[in-house]
Amino acid sequence: MSAHEFSPRDYGYFMSLMATSLGLAGEPDEAARTALKSLTLAQQTDSDRTLKELSVVVGTLKPWKTRAAVRELRDAVSAVTVKPR
Repeated sequence: MSAHEFSPRDYGYFMSLMATSLGLAGEPDEAARTALKSLTLAQQTDSDRTLKELSVVVGTLKPWKTRAAVRELRDAVSAVTVKPR
């Protein structure tokens, strides 16, 4: 998957889905790194859909909540709020 094949908003969303898949596959550090990249794009594109999916990623990574990368992701996602519409 390449960033040039999608809009930044869609790429960020697809990365959040990939992060969930990586977590389910037992790759918490890679999942957290991917999710942090997704979070950056979600903030740049104001994507509530991606921010909501990133909450799913954080939940998926709960078994690894003490790992540094997972803590960093959890803190970053917690610092961002989804705006009510």
